[in-house]
Amino acid sequence: MCPPRLAPQRGQSAWVKTESGTYSSGMILECDEDSITLQTQSGIQVAPLEQCIHVGSIRKGATASAFAKLLRGGPAPPAHHVQGRSGRIYTGRAFGCLRPTDPLRKRLIDLIEWPPFDAAIMLTILANCTTMALESRVARPDTPMVLFLNACESAFLWVFSFEFACRAVAMGLLSTRSSYLRDGWCRLDFTVLVLAWLPLFFPSFGNYTAIRALRALRVLRALKWMPSMPALVAAIWAAMPRCGQVAVLCVFLFVLTGCTGLHLFAGEC
Repeated sequence: MCPPRLAPQRGQSAWVKTESGTYSSGMILECDEDSITLQTQSGIQVAPLEQCIHVGSIRKGATASAFAKLLRGGPAPPAHHVQGRSGRIYTGRAFGCLRPTDPLRKRLIDLIEWPPFDAAIMLTILANCTTMALESRVARPDTPMVLFLNACESAFLWVFSFEFACRAVAMGLLSTRSSYLRDGWCRLDFTVLVLAWLPLFFPSFGNYTAIRALRALRVLRALKWMPSMPALVAAIWAAMPRCGQVAVLCVFLFVLTGCTGLHLFAGEC
């Protein structure tokens, strides 16, 4: 049975051992005291709960192969691989030089896997949204409130930059499938961070009001804390290409009916 810290919950990913001795992974649909139901690539699979060997975000490819060697009773982790407390396995070289076992990167892995770290970042995001709500375009720039909000904005920007540096070094930037920029939530954070730095590097380049408004997108990270929300967002994102096809069909029908109405009722107004 899974250890208590890896208790399976609906919406999480899990690995189970099949009757043939192989291992299968999928998203948990249901879980009770005796069995666990997974949605795998080949369909729905039901397995006894004692065959659940891991609950967490293990991806395909090299990461999954590395995880297969970390099963209970198996050999030790491969050299230069590190497993975080969440079950995530860190591989590859960050920025082409830092392995997961290097002291600096290992300390940063422990830092980003530390639950209070995510809690502190979330509190910073909520505080940033509060200061954004207090901003006023008609207030004089030399008033105490405006000076205080500008100081808070600078502090928040440095906090988010520090978080990006820690995660980029710990996860790697693009070296593996589990790297920083290969995660959708991290790409959102990176985009907002780059847009926040633009007014500082190019202060006279156009109007940055709309770009500053995009800082509110950081609050979307709160969705990660809801158990089933990441799976729901992933499903919506996967359906976007088909929705684009439906949108094209709707535009075609609107143009067709518009042209038909124009020719049928021309000159009757």
